[in-house]
Order: sequence, then structure tokens, then C-alpha cells
Amino acid sequence: MDLLLHLVVWVVTPCALAATIKYSLTGWVKFPENPILKIVSNEKWLFSLLLFVPWLVGDFARGETSPLPWITFKEYSRHGASSGALIAIIVVIVDLWLFWVPAQIYNEQHSQEPVEQRRLVRAVNFLVGLLLTTAGNPIYRFLIYLFSF
Repeated sequence: MDLLLHLVVWVVTPCALAATIKYSLTGWVKFPENPILKIVSNEKWLFSLLLFVPWLVGDFARGETSPLPWITFKEYSRHGASSGALIAIIVVIVDLWLFWVPAQIYNEQHSQEPVEQRRLVRAVNFLVGLLLTTAGNPIYRFLIYLFSF
């Protein structure tokens, strides 16, 4: 069972990374019409974000995991190189979604908007990403306060 779980995680995580990269390069790169690439980078793999984002944002807020993939790899490699690589891939996915991808999708869909507005969206996305990756961020402290009753 443990081997099956590792196999599933090692299939889902790189495919989620491929789909994230596809979304992060939207409008900049034209991807080839390769059927294997379409399967690997399908947006359905992004359902894993429902698990990855809350898990790592909570870890970032508690200071248990670094938002820098190389530091996270070093911390988790004590459990094995595959564990370190897997968590580093997951951190890269979450970092891209916190810092870059939402603004990129917005800017691609609203390319007719003024440049200043698109820059503002990018800046707000980056600042929210910084807020969510900060240890002890105010949102996390508010949630702890809210659910402590």
C-alpha cells in the first residue's frame, strides 16, 4: 500500500507541475500539439492544489517549511532524497500559484486592459504571495483566533 501511495504521488506531483508551468507561461509560449504533453499537463491535475496549497500555506505560516525549494529540499532530504525532491516540487508548484499564475491568467484574459492595471494586478499577486509565505502571517493568526473559541 505504501508503494502504491508513493507511485500515485510521484505521478500526480510532476503532472501538476507540468500543468502549473503551462498556466504560468500562458500567452508567452505556444505549446506543441503533442498528445502525451496534453495528458501530462492537463488542467485536471491541478485538483491536487486543493491539498497542496492549504497544507503548505499552513506550514509556511507556522514556520515549519521554507517557501524556498532548495532549503525545503535540504530539510526534508534527511528522510531520503526522494522525499526532499517531492516536497521541493510541491513547494515550487505552490510558490508559482501564490506569486505568479493568478496574475498571469488574469493578464492573459484581460490583455486589452491598460498596462498600469495589469502591472497592479501583478504587484498585488506578488504581495499576497509574500504575505501568505511569511511565518506567522496575520491571516493565519486571525484563523487561529477565530477557531480558538
